[in-house]
Amino acid sequence: MNDDPFHDWDAAYVLGQLGPDDRRAYEQHLKTCASCSAAVAELAGMPGILATLTKDEALALLDPEPVEPASDGLVTRLAVAAGRRRRRVRLAIAGAGVAAALGLGVGGYVVGSADDPPSGHFVAMSEVQPGIMTANVRVEKKAWGTRIDWNCHYVATGGYSASRVYELVVTDTSGHETVAATWTASSPKAASLSASSSVPKAQIRRVDIRVAGSDEPLTETELNG
Repeated sequence: MNDDPFHDWDAAYVLGQLGPDDRRAYEQHLKTCASCSAAVAELAGMPGILATLTKDEALALLDPEPVEPASDGLVTRLAVAAGRRRRRVRLAIAGAGVAAALGLGVGGYVVGSADDPPSGHFVAMSEVQPGIMTANVRVEKKAWGTRIDWNCHYVATGGYSASRVYELVVTDTSGHETVAATWTASSPKAASLSASSSVPKAQIRRVDIRVAGSDEPLTETELNG
């Protein structure tokens, strides 16, 4: 039996299902718990994968027993990833995937159709802490909310690590912050990252990237003052 009260929080954290107070408490815990940090790192790519699910692919994840897919597609990758974790994590991912594919909010996220291609231009994000990270971002208005695509380059030597978790944070015009995505960095660059938010673009004040557990952005883009 694991007596760690945060033991079961990894999937909820990655999928944005923790409230603000619980999220900050968990982020403080991650600073001192190697086991939970490793669990978060293993699941960090799930929001981006869920963002491309179709309704049928999401519903397939709810099958009580793994189904052998006909091809090495998205469901295969999700099933393999889920198989490495406990059943509770698989169910959390499946539930989030179904909600997202049906256009329902999950921890502030809404996912659009996988057939809806991105448009618009990338803009460079401002370096709040120079010399650590550079990034560009594309923020698009959608009928269901906002789509965010970004790329980043870890400038500082040693600035990328599989054990370091980064967050994409959306701040609305009321000042409320929502973590739209989490990921780890195992190479100097991360490209073609994507997330979605139920917050309309017109109500987003700022999008920034920060290290999980920190209130200080590394880079940011202002949208609506």
